[in-house]
This record gives sequence, C-alpha cells and structure tokens, in this order.
Amino acid sequence: MATIAILYWFFGTEIGSAMRATGNNEDMIRALGVNTKVTKLLALMLSNGLVGLSGALICQYQKYGDVNMGTGASSSAWRPSSSARC
Repeated sequence: MATIAILYWFFGTEIGSAMRATGNNEDMIRALGVNTKVTKLLALMLSNGLVGLSGALICQYQKYGDVNMGTGASSSAWRPSSSARC
C-alpha cells in the first residue's frame, strides 16, 4: 500500500506529470521544453525497480530464491511494424 501511495504522490509532481505526458504524446512534451530522454530513462528506472521489488517479495513469500526463477515467463508488448514483415 505504501508503494501505491508513493507512486500516486510521485505522478502528481512536475517530473511525474512530465513522465506521464511523455508516454501520451512525446512530440508535445518535447515542444514544451522537457528532455524526453531523461523522462524515458527515469520511467525505465522506476519500472525496473518495481520489477525487482516484486521479485524480492516473491522470493520472501516462497522463502526460496533461485537464478532460474521466472525462466520462460517472458512477455513482450513489441510488435513488428508493417514494413518489417516478410
């Protein structure tokens, strides 16, 4: 619950709003003078930190941790563009 409250607060700040806006319309937020490379990097750092936290919580819950945990459980939102199809 604390993580949700912190994220709710963070996305209400100026940099949090810029991060959300970068996800919605990168060209517009760049026109407003925000460095989109920094906001993308910050978003990746935040998301990877949350993934690491969730993995730590799973290991703590199961009282077991292994290098091969999660192998084969990969998901991807990437879709090839129409020009890349053969």
